[in-house]
Amino acid sequence: MQIKFLVKLNKIFYKIKKIIRQLEIKKAFILNKNLRLSLQRIKFLNKQKKKTILYLCNHHSSGGSERVALDIFNGLDKDVFSAYNISFAVSMLHLEKEFRETFDFVENMGFYFEAIYHQQALLKFIEKIKPDVIFLFGSGIEYVYDLFPLIKKRCPCAKQANIIHNYNIDVKGRDENAIPYIDARVSISKHHKNILLENYEWQNKNYSDRVSVIYNGVDTNYYNDSMPDEKTKIKYNIKNDDFVISWIAAIQDLKDPMLAVEIFEQVFSQNNNAKLFLTGRIKEKKCHDNLKAKIKKYNLEKNVIITGTLNTEEVKNILSISNITILTSKDEGTPRAIMESLAMGKPVISTNVGAVSEILDDGMDGFLIDRDENMIDNFVEKIKLLRNNPDLYRQFSEYGREKAAQKFSLERMQKEYNEFFKELCEK
Repeated sequence: MQIKFLVKLNKIFYKIKKIIRQLEIKKAFILNKNLRLSLQRIKFLNKQKKKTILYLCNHHSSGGSERVALDIFNGLDKDVFSAYNISFAVSMLHLEKEFRETFDFVENMGFYFEAIYHQQALLKFIEKIKPDVIFLFGSGIEYVYDLFPLIKKRCPCAKQANIIHNYNIDVKGRDENAIPYIDARVSISKHHKNILLENYEWQNKNYSDRVSVIYNGVDTNYYNDSMPDEKTKIKYNIKNDDFVISWIAAIQDLKDPMLAVEIFEQVFSQNNNAKLFLTGRIKEKKCHDNLKAKIKKYNLEKNVIITGTLNTEEVKNILSISNITILTSKDEGTPRAIMESLAMGKPVISTNVGAVSEILDDGMDGFLIDRDENMIDNFVEKIKLLRNNPDLYRQFSEYGREKAAQKFSLERMQKEYNEFFKELCEK
């Protein structure tokens, strides 16, 4: 009897909390000037009678996933679609300016609401926007999947879709209850599409028809075989005879920058004019601290350069002065760093993980290295092979450039996303 009473009491408290949160959100939309302006902006855009796509993401950092989103929506057919973006994190705003230039409407709920209010506030925005498509990149905001059944109930005409860069990181199984309400999914690789099918196809009829593969693309006119940027060479004291290796990823354990330094230590012992660039935002402080300690231990402070966050042009300039690119990740999707390197004629040596083998042809434009007890030696061997064989290097460089232009162009990617959204709206 007492247990039943406590259960009933707990339900009452939950309902009271829910009502209080709804009232707090309603109050914020009335009293906050910026939120009122946002609602006015939505009302204005809705009058244009275009198809509306609402893109949800956690933040506007300088990572590859965020740059992919910018590429997708920069190529959107503006005569057909209006693009809205709602994010949640008030940190990692490196690309805030670019997002505001790309989307017709941008709002960050983290500026107005604590995390416990995000779900209810998002529902409020969705009811006002009345999107034709809700397109989710769920990394860091997996809880949005919990809202999909309720969104479908409140906005039955809205198609719900998501993009998967790396299933093990982006989703983590949080989408299971939302599967019947996800109308379409985009995977950036066949590898991660297969993971989706393995997990869900057995219990969802015709599930494979809902999953499309659209490879990322890069602007091959921008990332081209340009001359080394002289200002970047001067800034980092790079000599003409230096052998420069670039590593482009977030500084975090998943990307394994420690392995890159261990590889470089052996390369440097055989060639003391070698330089290594570790380029990317510092995502994990502990990893960054351990990385600096290892560099100091090997006495490589003058030869290993940790750049931190760089903008697009600065990354391109680093690639322009590089001879090769290495990636040492423990898991991956289809890294933009590989596509950008190939487009600029830089051979790539990468761990053979995730979907990397779908965009890097072993022995043609780079090498794939298994993560095993011999991986450091194998990396060093392939680096040495490319450094000492100009003809082989030239073959890899030319093949990579041609492949990037044919298979991984930005134009191809944007065309496929426009077709995807148009077909989704017509379903």
